[in-house]
Amino acid sequence: NFAPGGNNISKLFNQIPENTSIGNPTFAKEADFIVAFDFIDAQGDASIFATNIESGQTSNQPIFTNDVLNYPNYSIDDGSIIFDFDNSGTRIIGNVEVNNDRINATNGDAFILIENARWGTWFGTAQRDLTDTYELTDAFALGAYPNPAKDQAIIQFANPKTDDALLEIYNVQGQLITSTNIKGGTQNVNYNLDTTQLNNGVYLVKILINNQYATTKLTIQK
Repeated sequence: NFAPGGNNISKLFNQIPENTSIGNPTFAKEADFIVAFDFIDAQGDASIFATNIESGQTSNQPIFTNDVLNYPNYSIDDGSIIFDFDNSGTRIIGNVEVNNDRINATNGDAFILIENARWGTWFGTAQRDLTDTYELTDAFALGAYPNPAKDQAIIQFANPKTDDALLEIYNVQGQLITSTNIKGGTQNVNYNLDTTQLNNGVYLVKILINNQYATTKLTIQK
């Protein structure tokens, strides 16, 4: 079931052949009406297909066929799809290019993108123009403890001028998750960050004070 861009949930396909299944769906990055997925046949082989849920069109033939689950994921420009592959016992991330329709492969040829990896997710980190107002500094000695954290982390940093600070948490897609104002008044800050609402994964912690900022990574593992 899928709910692209809204609250309506509908089936991707009403019927599929007996002893087959569909899984690991992924939306195209620039077209929320395109979905790629694993089609697992009765023999257990997994093929990447994609469908345009607006037009109802589906790939003319498999984009790639595999003997392990593909876990497909579109590139940033939707020009290719990455997937898992077992290369003689070594897991790799493969890459196959797709046409402008995003649902058919250009020629079916795939190549190795990353070795010794699996479950690839292609993402781009959003950028903010900080050149005019903020500059990176190591003067804050920013740290996060424990790391990995479970339900709480201590964000520790130096604040020489005891000014107000802004704490921001970003996910790996560059999306701002939380933003908290920390009142000034002390030079050595230990802020208790509640991480119960954060999913497992890697986050970027950013401290901004006046015209300077510092960042560090925080891993959540529950």
